[in-house]
Amino acid sequence: MNFGKGAIALTVSSGLVMGPAIQVRANPAAVPAVAACVASVGCAVTVIAIAGVTYWVLSNNGQQLRIPVLTYTPNPDQQVEDWDDYVWADNEQQAQRKCNLLAEQYTNEGGSLVRVVRVRRASQRSSRWVCTFRG
Repeated sequence: MNFGKGAIALTVSSGLVMGPAIQVRANPAAVPAVAACVASVGCAVTVIAIAGVTYWVLSNNGQQLRIPVLTYTPNPDQQVEDWDDYVWADNEQQAQRKCNLLAEQYTNEGGSLVRVVRVRRASQRSSRWVCTFRG
């Protein structure tokens, strides 16, 4: 079989940022590493989000390399705050996954890194979970 060369495009959308800005830039290590993987037979490229941080995952021969898609430079003048939000889930693993997705959404909307600090059930018999975020 004849395979053509692949192309990789990364689009980062930014919304209106209220408050102090944070410097965000593309990770310079990602582009050549991802391009080399795409050109290599047997190498797979995926994108995952862990605790609000998006990574390129390069998989080759059972080994994985995670490279952050963006690098965040914290603004020392920006105050870090904690807050809670809620998700509905059947178990802790599902709640953690939903909280991570919310953290990624907050990061993309606000332009500053948001992390999941804690996930706990709102009450003993409830399907409602409390996600505590820091950002």
